[in-house]
Amino acid sequence: MSSPATSHRVKLLRLLVWGVGAAWIVSALHLDSTLFEYYKSSLFNGVILTIYKLDDNESIEANFYKMAFDYQLKYWNSLGLTKTFSHPVNFEGLKQLVNQDARILDYGCGYGRITNTLVEHGYQYVEGVDFSERMIEKGRCLYPHLNLKVVLSPRLPYVDGEFDAVLLFTVLTCIPHNQAQIALIQELNRILKSGGLLYISDLCLQTDERNLKRYDKFKDKYGIYGIFELPENVVLRHHDLTWIKFLTSGFEQIKFEEFNVVTMNNNRAKAFQLFARKPKRQDS
Repeated sequence: MSSPATSHRVKLLRLLVWGVGAAWIVSALHLDSTLFEYYKSSLFNGVILTIYKLDDNESIEANFYKMAFDYQLKYWNSLGLTKTFSHPVNFEGLKQLVNQDARILDYGCGYGRITNTLVEHGYQYVEGVDFSERMIEKGRCLYPHLNLKVVLSPRLPYVDGEFDAVLLFTVLTCIPHNQAQIALIQELNRILKSGGLLYISDLCLQTDERNLKRYDKFKDKYGIYGIFELPENVVLRHHDLTWIKFLTSGFEQIKFEEFNVVTMNNNRAKAFQLFARKPKRQDS
């Protein structure tokens, strides 16, 4: 455990990085004012992105993953088991970018719906992981041929660069806090190969009255517009697309599209899908 003096030195170093590097970061990363505010907030909350060549994984693992997942686990091990999910896989786009012999991870696979669909479309090496033991049990009953695993640790049990592609379908909506989302993207970046694909499907901010009311109701409590609570005692998030741009700014965007979807509670909603590539190393 670090001493108080060491802790103060770390904080001073972060302030120095902020003061000296702010203008360079805005210029080099082409951040607009909103994105820059996201960066500033992340820095002062102790979350440093890998893309800025600074690393704070231990504090992220100790705090933000636990905060995000422990709170939600009870719901996904009970009522969440009854939900049906409908975000489609864009196989036309996926097959142009990922070969069928590629290693693919379906992160937050739930009961394996997407994992199974990938196998049905000819992908040979697909794994699904989820933190809900009950969801994985359900998936193993529905699809006994699938490779589904329970993973409770924020550090995934894979070596660096193990996967050609990672799918993240309606996972960010279940991780409401900025810091936890950043930590997750860092970890997925670690296990992706150079040039690997990150494929995200999730929910945008909605414009209907029902959603606007609940965004307003909970914005002061959570400090983020778009986070809301359901009566079933679960916290979810709809996303400002500027935040998604910031969150994935360490990747090269290939394709982005918005579409309509039916949510797990049978409401129509606006959603988005993003294909993004991890930059290739100079020597690869």
